[in-house]
Amino acid sequence: MTNLRDDIEGWVATGRLSPRNAVRALAIAGVAPTPVEWRKFAETLLLWAGALLLSSGVIYFFAYNWNALSRMVRFGIAEVLFAAAFLVATWLGPTRPAGRAALLLASLLAGALFALFGQTYQTGADSYVLFATWAIVLLPWAAVARFEWLWLLCLALVNTAIVTYFVTTQWGLLGLFFGFDGVLYFELGLNTAALFAWEWGLSSGVVWLTRWGARAVGLLAGSVATCLGVMAIVEPREVGASSFFVYVVLLASLFFFYRTKILDVFFLSGGLLSAIIVTATLLGRVLERNDGADSLLLIGLVIIGMSGAGASWLRGVVRRAQ
Repeated sequence: MTNLRDDIEGWVATGRLSPRNAVRALAIAGVAPTPVEWRKFAETLLLWAGALLLSSGVIYFFAYNWNALSRMVRFGIAEVLFAAAFLVATWLGPTRPAGRAALLLASLLAGALFALFGQTYQTGADSYVLFATWAIVLLPWAAVARFEWLWLLCLALVNTAIVTYFVTTQWGLLGLFFGFDGVLYFELGLNTAALFAWEWGLSSGVVWLTRWGARAVGLLAGSVATCLGVMAIVEPREVGASSFFVYVVLLASLFFFYRTKILDVFFLSGGLLSAIIVTATLLGRVLERNDGADSLLLIGLVIIGMSGAGASWLRGVVRRAQ
């Protein structure tokens, strides 16, 4: 479908097809969305946007009207909304889009309830305890519902709990043993393991997992790996020089796996972007003593050259795969 669309757009660009006839050509080729598809897209977009906006609206409502609401009113509103969302999700079931949206809303409202309880009674619990407890509560829901975006929410909460633990405890006991780079290695290990598990589930035929879910997990793991590579250049004493070697091994493994085992242009593009960021950081570190414009010009030219070469390579990969 994408090839047909590209061909038609190429014909329009070269003047072989008029723009007026291009719309009809797209419809005949079957690449133009039908009214039914547009309606389905709008329904899906409004459904998920409504769930996210409703949850954020509840949180901002409490934040704005905190002093104007009594303790019982706050908990009453939050608990009624949470119970309503949970009952709707149970009634519709996790297989229907509306049921999944209600389940996501209930999951977000559960976090709002935890925060409301801690803020109201000043329990003294640290923020990482909130995020960790929230993730633990959602795990059974995600397992029963087999809802991948709920699994992604749990993963995001665990990542947040790890970061806030290191920040709140001033690197704590784990930081004492692992140092400043402990948080990066913990995050990297967690997200890489999650990516392996996701890919294994996809290869095993788990029907409720999608490729886009794996890409979301890969985006988390790739972001942490890029931060590790940048820190190894900027602050080598904090994270150790070996961190750069770890980054290179991970980047090479990514290109090998998603080029030879599972072709995924999204991951390859992310790997190229990461390599460009780290290379630009390395050049900036090497040329930091030279404050002239020629250093900035060199870095800009390298970025442009790597971007162009990477785009050309990706086009070749896609062309050979077709």
